[in-house]
Amino acid sequence: LLNTQNGSVANANPGMSGTYTVTVTDANGCVSTANTLVTINALPTPLANNTGPYCDGGTMDLSSAGGVDYDWAGPGSFSLLNTQNGSITNANPGMSGAYTVTVTDANGCVSSATTNVVINPNPAFTASSNSPFCAGTQLNLTAQTIAGVTYNWVGPNGFSAVNQQNPSIVNPTTSATGTYTVMATSATGSTGTTTVNVLVNPVPTSLLTGNNLTGCAPMCVDFTDQSLGNGGAITSWNWNVEGQSPSTNQNETYCFNNPGTY
Repeated sequence: LLNTQNGSVANANPGMSGTYTVTVTDANGCVSTANTLVTINALPTPLANNTGPYCDGGTMDLSSAGGVDYDWAGPGSFSLLNTQNGSITNANPGMSGAYTVTVTDANGCVSSATTNVVINPNPAFTASSNSPFCAGTQLNLTAQTIAGVTYNWVGPNGFSAVNQQNPSIVNPTTSATGTYTVMATSATGSTGTTTVNVLVNPVPTSLLTGNNLTGCAPMCVDFTDQSLGNGGAITSWNWNVEGQSPSTNQNETYCFNNPGTY
């Protein structure tokens, strides 16, 4: 570096360490020299990692190495100072992105590294059933279709349907009444749950009596309905006699004109 009192050298590297000599000439042409020792330390080699990908609501773990002091920065003004390894609970998809750690070594040299964090959303879906319905018919459970998702159901009486999106129960009793829970699991392992409330109504117990059940034709019989609603009110009746539907009343009088057993 000639004819220069003070100099600057850009992009210095450790290979440029050593003794630098300046030769000074005064106005009288007299010459002298001086030496200075220059040390250029290597930058730290930082490492930045995470244990993802993560599921929505999980714990995000950040780790780093390569220095003595660590400062993290990330999406959404995220900042974690003076911390080598950090854990963030209840992570959500909005926290996905690049996380950068700035590493300072014992010589005060600074470098940085970045790790990309992926936080997958949990499946959001709806589920339903054909409830309410009467005992002895079929219970149909239905979950919304989402591509790449598997479904598992649990419910009353130890009910379980593994890897079934829309399971059914044939001839359920009133004990099938209750809450059914379905869990959807995505290909990334994220899970979401929802519930369906099912009501299975009891069927009436039919009970029919009649007077004057034996006699000569023509013979009129007074039929009396004594059926039990089993917790629900009976609301309609439909009589069928000799292939006829003579009435929708609760009680019915019918006259038989032909001999026979009915």
